[in-house]
Amino acid sequence: MNIHNDQIGVPASWIPACNSSNLLKIFDHLPHIRRLEIKRRFLEYLSLRALPEKLTKPCQYLKALSIDRCFDDPDEISTALCFLRSSPALQELKILVDQRENLSRVHSIFEEVESPCVNHNYNCTFSQLRLVKITEISGVKAELDFIRFLLLSSPVLERMTVTTRRFPEPSYVDGFPKLVKELLQFKRESKHAEIILLDPLKDELLHFPTRI
Repeated sequence: MNIHNDQIGVPASWIPACNSSNLLKIFDHLPHIRRLEIKRRFLEYLSLRALPEKLTKPCQYLKALSIDRCFDDPDEISTALCFLRSSPALQELKILVDQRENLSRVHSIFEEVESPCVNHNYNCTFSQLRLVKITEISGVKAELDFIRFLLLSSPVLERMTVTTRRFPEPSYVDGFPKLVKELLQFKRESKHAEIILLDPLKDELLHFPTRI
């Protein structure tokens, strides 16, 4: 699913009627989908108007999900979480961090939306999720909170591969090593989960194989 539209702002044609939802309008008719790719601004389109916690008709057979995701938009974050909660058979997840995000705003917005997920009272378990790939992260708190959330909610996770944006050379000392330190501190629900992190300057893989 893709929308090729670089217009600034939301086109009027995207906005559904009151009390309606682009998300439900489309996915109520796709309960048997097995593989889904949401590209470019299509997640933004799906996030307009009413946002349920779960789809009314869960994607019971969805095994692979790929999303271009903007961490600066609380509605897009909620929509992505709705997909995750509505896909009990999900085994493979790919996230490409959207370059549209305003990183200066990510911190506070993400905390408002994601805080229930990192709360111990929030029951959100991905019992089949085994492979996760997250591309183009910059290491801001919003992205790290999401990684921590996945690690704590995926009891059979086998591998998480993280690729960063290429840090500018002057900030490399404070950028990439700090990200490595953060990832090492994250607890993992799965005893067998490994984290693979690509060093953007050396084109090397850092491998964190054991449970923390």
